Amino acid sequence: MNILWISLARLSQALIGLLALKLVTHWLSVEQFARLGLMTAFTSFFGLFLINPVGQYINRHTHEWYSLGLLVGYLKKYNIYISSLSLLSFLIALLWLSSTFRDSPYPLYNIVPYSIALCISLWLGTWNNTLIPLLNMLGLRLSSIGLAFVTTAIGLLCSMALVQLKNESLLWFIGQAIGFLVGGLLALKIIYKACKPNTQAIYARFIDTQMVLTYCLPLSISAGLLWILTGGYRFLIDTFWGPHNLGILILGFGIANQFWSIVEAISSQVILPKFYSHLSLDNKSHSISLFNDMLNSVIPIYLIMLGLGLGTCASLISLLIDNRYHSALFFCQVGMLSEFFRVIGSLLNQSSQIDKKPARNLISFFTASIVLLVCFYILKITQADFKFAPVIIMLSFSVACMFSTYSLYQISPPSPKYITWLVSALLGLTPIIINYILSPTSSFAHVLNIVLCGLISLFYIILFLRHSMPFHSLISSPLPYEK
Repeated sequence: MNILWISLARLSQALIGLLALKLVTHWLSVEQFARLGLMTAFTSFFGLFLINPVGQYINRHTHEWYSLGLLVGYLKKYNIYISSLSLLSFLIALLWLSSTFRDSPYPLYNIVPYSIALCISLWLGTWNNTLIPLLNMLGLRLSSIGLAFVTTAIGLLCSMALVQLKNESLLWFIGQAIGFLVGGLLALKIIYKACKPNTQAIYARFIDTQMVLTYCLPLSISAGLLWILTGGYRFLIDTFWGPHNLGILILGFGIANQFWSIVEAISSQVILPKFYSHLSLDNKSHSISLFNDMLNSVIPIYLIMLGLGLGTCASLISLLIDNRYHSALFFCQVGMLSEFFRVIGSLLNQSSQIDKKPARNLISFFTASIVLLVCFYILKITQADFKFAPVIIMLSFSVACMFSTYSLYQISPPSPKYITWLVSALLGLTPIIINYILSPTSSFAHVLNIVLCGLISLFYIILFLRHSMPFHSLISSPLPYEK
C-alpha cells in the first residue's frame, strides 16, 4: 500500500513539473527560458561538485548517527559548510553575470539581484534536498513524499504569481526558491521531532581529513565531471550556438528528465534506503548480494519505462509545450535515451558505496566528459547540424554507463537475470507499437495514447514486482520508523 501512495504522490509531483514546463514556455521567451536553464546549471555545479559528496556521506551514516542520537548535531555542523558555499556562489555569480549583462544599459541592476537569487536558492535548495530525503531514509516515507509534493506545488504557484509582474527568468527562479523554503522548514520541524538528540554524547568532528580525501574528494571530482554531462555543456551551447538553440535543447531534455524523475524518485524512495540500511551492517558479501538484488529489481523497471517514454514523448510535447517549442520533439526523443543511460549509470555507481571507494567512478565520468567536449568541438568546427548535439550527449552517457559497468566488475561480477531483463525490454516495446498504430494527431488521441501506454506499463511493473524475488528480498528489512 505504501508503494501505491508513493507512486501516486510522485506521479502527481511529476505532473506538476510537466505543468510547470507548459506554463514557463507560455510566459517566457526561448531566450529567457535558456537563461533560466543557465541559472539552474550554475547552482547545480555547486550542488554536484561541492555539496553532493558530503550529502552522500550523510546518507551513508544516517542510520548510524540516528541510532547514536547524533544526527541533529551533525546537521548543524553541515549548515556551516553549505552557508559558506552559498556566500562563495554569490561572489562567483557576480563575476559570471558581469560578462553576461555586459551590454545591458544598467548592468548592476541585473547582476546584484540575480547573484542574490542564486546564492539564496543554493542554500534553500540544498537544505530542501537534504532534509526531505532524510525523512525517507528514516522510514518516514509519507512525510517525505508529501513535502516533496508541497515543495513542487508551492514553487509553481509562487513562480506563476511572480512572473505576472514581468516575464523574466529571475522571477520564476525566485518562486522556485520559495517552494524550497516552505518544504525545507516543514521537513526540519519533523526531523527535530523524530530525532531525539543524545545530550550525553560528545560530538566528534563532522568529517575527518582521511574521509574527505578518500571518500568525498573522489565523489566531488566525479560529480564535477557529471555536471559537465548534465548541465555544464549548456554554457558551451549558449556561447557557440546561441540561446535559442539552447532553449529548445533544454526543453526537450527537460521533458525527458521530468519523465525519468518519476521512475528514479520511486526507486530512490523505496529501494535505496533499504540498500543503505544494509550497508550500515558493514558486511561486504551481504552488501554485494543486496546490490545484485537492487540491479535485478530496478533495471527491468527502467527498461519498461524506456519504452513508455519513447512511446509517449510526441504526445507530451504536443499537449504540454507552447507551439514555439514544438521543434523540441527530436531533442525529447534523444533525451529519453540519454536519461535512460544516466539513471542506469547512477544505479551502477551505487556499488562504490559498498567499500566506500567512489574513486572507481572517476574513469567513467572523465571518459564521458572528454567524449562530450571533443565531439562538441568537432561539431562546432565542422558547422554540422545542431541536431547532432543531443546525440553527442546521449553517446557520452552511454560511454559513462559502459565504464560504470567495468568499475562494478572491480568489486564483484554482477549476477544479472538476463531472461527477466530481455522480457522487460520486449514488454517495453508495447507503448512504441501503440503509438505507431494510433499515430495521434488530435489532443484527444494524444491523451488516449498517454493513458493507454501508461496503464499497460504500470500493469507490467506491478506484475513484475509481485513476482520478483530480488525485490522482496531487498525490502524485507525494516527502517527505523517501519519497526
